[in-house]
Amino acid sequence: MSARLYSIVYVGDILDGFDREQVKHTLATMFRQTPEKMARVLARADVSLKAGLDEVSALKYHQALTRAGLNVAIRPPLDGAAAKADPAGPGLTLESAPQEAVAAPVAPIDASLPPDRATTGAASSEDEIRIVPFEFSGQGSEYFRIWIVNLFLTILTLGIYSAWAKVRNKRYFYGNTVADGSSFEYTGNPIAILKGRLIAGGLFLLYAVAGRFSPALSALLFLLLMAAMPWVITRSLMFNARNSVYRNVRFRFQGPVKDAYFVFLLWPLAAMLTFGILSPLAYFKQQLFMVENHAYGTTRFEFHAVARDYYRMFLVMIFGFIGGIAVGMLLMGLIPLVGTLIVMLAYLFVFVYFSVHTFNLRFNNSKLALHGFEADMEIPSYARLVAINTVLTMLTLGLYRPWAMVRTAHYKAEHLRMEAVGDLGKFIAAEEQQVSTLGEEMGDMFDFDIGL
Repeated sequence: MSARLYSIVYVGDILDGFDREQVKHTLATMFRQTPEKMARVLARADVSLKAGLDEVSALKYHQALTRAGLNVAIRPPLDGAAAKADPAGPGLTLESAPQEAVAAPVAPIDASLPPDRATTGAASSEDEIRIVPFEFSGQGSEYFRIWIVNLFLTILTLGIYSAWAKVRNKRYFYGNTVADGSSFEYTGNPIAILKGRLIAGGLFLLYAVAGRFSPALSALLFLLLMAAMPWVITRSLMFNARNSVYRNVRFRFQGPVKDAYFVFLLWPLAAMLTFGILSPLAYFKQQLFMVENHAYGTTRFEFHAVARDYYRMFLVMIFGFIGGIAVGMLLMGLIPLVGTLIVMLAYLFVFVYFSVHTFNLRFNNSKLALHGFEADMEIPSYARLVAINTVLTMLTLGLYRPWAMVRTAHYKAEHLRMEAVGDLGKFIAAEEQQVSTLGEEMGDMFDFDIGL
């Protein structure tokens, strides 16, 4: 006797508390379809979005689509033929399941309920949102010993040890960052980092020497370096993601190089040609590229921010900075000390505002399968932290920097949480098994990292 199969049916309306436009765009992202195609689906009622699903898959689809704001039901197909078809609307096929639908843990279907209410109350324990805080347990005095040794050996080896220093630094901060009782790991190879830095240093030296003998050759080398930059950034992102591990599952970066040329070369060029008008859009495209091409195991992250979020942020920064500079310059002729202080505060405001809002925007709009994030960094508290760190670092001629880095890591961890749906452990175990099945991605001869 064959297993019972089910269909996911769109009932015909949006769940309370969700905006129809937002739901449309969320579904378009999930299924990699155009918003127009999703609008045609949302305009109909009793549409079978996916048929021929077993019990586990049906509940995973139901949870993912409900979470997105769609009112769907699980129903047995009317006949055997329905299990082979997906009448999802004109010109739309949903063969590619949303990431939420392939990763979320589920509870059994209650067969005693009517077909259109088969999931009501069935997955309450699995649907429960659990807040998982991030914690950082490092200490300034402890990290100072690592930092001072790294500094001494880097100077002694004329910079060669900097690759090993970076690995030691990252391992300390990763190892002291804990979520749900487990810490992160960094497995980077110092040789790969040294290789990247030697390549970068060699190219920079070649460019500097060429500038002394031939301006034309220098210009040509500059253009070649700019042309190679998107590829270099992509390789570095792949290296750092692959060497970041949580509970034995590696992160991944799968961004196509051709897309990197658009977001790291063409969009910034467009921003320059429009005198900065497209700068927020260019920055948004870069954030979208970096978040959505990262994955934890086999599950990709999603990013639901929109360009207007970044335009709003850039406008506040610009007007705040210009206003502060203008007031400071006016007061410099009357009260020089106050004017200078206001100018310094204008620079501090831009740095703090940008740091706080990019952090909050990135995490509040990111999802991993059904699991979301919540970030609530605040401008006043972060400004105090930055000001104290800066003053104490200057007064100690840089020796306070390890404490400043640890305090910043503590602050960011305190203001970041994960909204885990159901048992996070089951999701991670499933990812570990899936990665094991696919085989571990290994580095190659082009494996390197240039970041400092």
